[in-house]
Amino acid sequence: MKKYLILLFSLIFVTLLLSCAKEHKEGLLWKISGNGLNAPSYLFGTGHGRGFYLGCSILDSVPGFYESLKNTNQYIGEYNYYEPDTLNTEMLPADSTYDKFFNKEDLALLDSILLVVVGQTSKKYIRKPEVLLERIKGYLYYEYKKKEKTNKDIITYLPMDYCLEELAYHRGYKIVGLDNLIRFNYYAHLPEGSVKNVTDSLIVMLRNRTFEKEFKESESDTLSTRLFDAYCRQDFNEFEKYFNQRNKKYDKEYEERLRKDPKSKHVLHEISTVRNHKWMEYIPDLINKKASFIAVGLGHLLGEDGLISLLRKEGYKVEPVN
Repeated sequence: MKKYLILLFSLIFVTLLLSCAKEHKEGLLWKISGNGLNAPSYLFGTGHGRGFYLGCSILDSVPGFYESLKNTNQYIGEYNYYEPDTLNTEMLPADSTYDKFFNKEDLALLDSILLVVVGQTSKKYIRKPEVLLERIKGYLYYEYKKKEKTNKDIITYLPMDYCLEELAYHRGYKIVGLDNLIRFNYYAHLPEGSVKNVTDSLIVMLRNRTFEKEFKESESDTLSTRLFDAYCRQDFNEFEKYFNQRNKKYDKEYEERLRKDPKSKHVLHEISTVRNHKWMEYIPDLINKKASFIAVGLGHLLGEDGLISLLRKEGYKVEPVN
């Protein structure tokens, strides 16, 4: 009887170990091999979007991250920020300058923040207001989180994708932007608004500090908080679960917009599913020619239309790096 009990407890223990290993084996970093590749490439899911201002702060905790990066010599991201064409899609129209839209007091307020965030004033950093809004919100969120204890050590005002590309650039890697290849302009897929309307929103946000209310509302959204926590824990399966729940919520919003304006594009479909398939027209050739480190938003790795599934359908072996 004693032998049976020992055997039973041993089996239970081994089962628990295997279940724990299974639960945690899928993280942010994946190895691509097989299908004739001379050397493996790697696929990394970045965290970006609202509230995901992590910079490079969690990379030390990603198993095998720096070793995988070292074993490649080409960096493939969503955008090549060093390629002039990318910047052209972000620039203000040639006849527009910010002093046309702001009074001296508001322009001084904008410039004081831009000097901290990008090291330039609006006279030189002549990006579209949507781009300014994204960069400034990152900085303001960083300042907002510094006042709190939660996650203050991992929040920065740089999006992770900027940070990774800069890391690759200083290592001398060739940099490829997938969106540059497919001629995709993210800002063209956002709801349209005139430069005047967006700049008005920007300065109201800065002057009246409405961003604090927005951040609080975002953090009170349980789904967004769980999504962020799952990413920081590098729990691929949990992230996918909350990501799908959030997308269902967005789907309802887009369906309502399509009812009101039939010409309106389904943004979520355009910036994820369609984009993934277009990227796959280039990725196999890129990784066949050079061992590559691919870094795109983690959402692009998920589901049947995600890069993991699409690469496997092409015959590649894609497995998590532990």
